[in-house]
Parts: sequence; C-alpha cells; structure tokens
Amino acid sequence: MPFSGGATESSTESSTESSTESSTASSTAHVGWQERALARSLADRRARSVERLASFVAATRELAAETGSSSFTVHQVVERSGQSLKSFYRYFEGKDDLLLALLEEDIGVGAVFLAEMIERGRDPVARVRGWVEGLFELLAAGEQGYVAVLVREHRRLVEAHPARMEATLAPFLDLLAAALAEAMAAGDVRVGDPRRDARTVFDLVLAQIHQLVLAPGTGAAAPTGADEPLEAADSSGSTTAGRAAVAEVVDPAHASRVAETAAYTWAFCWGGLAVAPMTRPRRRAGGGGG
Repeated sequence: MPFSGGATESSTESSTESSTESSTASSTAHVGWQERALARSLADRRARSVERLASFVAATRELAAETGSSSFTVHQVVERSGQSLKSFYRYFEGKDDLLLALLEEDIGVGAVFLAEMIERGRDPVARVRGWVEGLFELLAAGEQGYVAVLVREHRRLVEAHPARMEATLAPFLDLLAAALAEAMAAGDVRVGDPRRDARTVFDLVLAQIHQLVLAPGTGAAAPTGADEPLEAADSSGSTTAGRAAVAEVVDPAHASRVAETAAYTWAFCWGGLAVAPMTRPRRRAGGGGG
C-alpha cells in the first residue's frame, strides 16, 4: 500500500533527523568540558616538560661551573638532572642543542640586567656607554671558570650554529641598536645604521671579553686619562664597570683588568661614534669618552 509505505518512510526519516540533531546537540554540549579537560591535561603536561627542561639546563650550568669546562658528557648531565636519557633526547638533539639552550637562558637573564644598567644613563650617550660597560660588568660579576666556559662555547657555536647563535645574541644586540638609534636621533652620535653599528661595537666588545677570559694578563691597558670619563660617568649616574667589578669580584687583579679593558673599549668606541671623531668630544653629563 503506497500510502502506508510513504508514511513509514516519512516517520523513519523524521526519527533519523531527530536522532542526528540530538546527537549533534549532545556533542556540541560536550565540547566545552572536553576542551577544558584537554586544556588542563596539556597545561599539566607542558608544566612537567618545562620542569624537565629546566633540570637539564640547571645540571649543565652546575657541571660547567664545577669543572670550568664543557667536557662533561650527556650521561653526566642526565645523572645530575635526575631525568632519563630517553627524556633528554626527547627535548634535545644532542649536547650542542643543550649548550645553546644554556647560552640562550643566560643571555636572556643578562639582557634584563643590562637593560637596567642602560636605563641608569641620564642622556642617550650615557645609555650607549652603559651598554658597553654593562657587558664588562656582567663579565666581572660572573664566576670566572663558568664565564670561561660560556666564552669558549660562544666562539665554537657561532661557527657550528650561526643562525641559532644570531637569534640567541639578539637580546643584547637589540638593546644596543635601540640605544644607538636614540643617540643618533638626538644628534649625539654620528648618523648611521644603528643595527650595523651595534653589530660592530658588539663584535669589538666580545673580542675584548674573549681576550680577558681566554688570555688573561694580555689585554691592552687603558689609555692615559681613561679614568677621567669614568669619574664623569659616576657623577651623572651612568654605570661604571670598573667600580662595579671591584665590588663584585674577589680577585683584585681580574677586577683591574676588567676595569682597564672597559675604559679602553669605551674610549675606542666613542672615537668612532662621536659626531666629530677626530676632535676631542665636548664633555657631556654621563657621556663623552675623552
């Protein structure tokens, strides 16, 4: 009977549609709590992962500080961290990847302190100077054996992983480029490419730091009168690596070398950055290097 058959088909379709709509509504209702549950699960998992990562980096830092060397093995790092070797290779490709993570973390922390040092300067030139002297202050404040490991690994990793190291060093470079751009806009230093100038100054400062750390006692002495700009900076509130180094470092000879090299490096940089580099710059509050 066609009529009764049609009614049956209509009833079946209606029932199917109703069931589908009900299922969809139920599924939609469940999305909220499911997403929240998954979010909590992922957050917990992420927190555990971050904790494991931190333990590997902390173990690396401890071993480097204790030995004054990066010759420790991945197995030693794993043992010190209390984690498993499987867990290590889940997060790191190998030892270089771990050392890059260590450098990235330390540079990130150092950049925070360096930014504070820069802000002490009362004018744009003083802030540029604060960056130059601030790096030496960070060097002086660190444990010498550990700093030597970082410096040696920096030199090696720049060649082995140039792109990663460029990104790792960016926080330091960004601070200097911003300070130089401000000084250029104020007419306090010659106009140029602040990023390129920042890279040039950074490379010079790193070369001096490498010499201090890897060949102690061979650094150039500060030029005659180098203490004069340091005194001027003190009176204006600018950072003074030499004074801070004496306060932070137990070894007076090391502190003296850091202070002399900081003064020499700033005087040299100022000669290239000053508006009239061949002329002794007019004394500025916290600024000039002559």
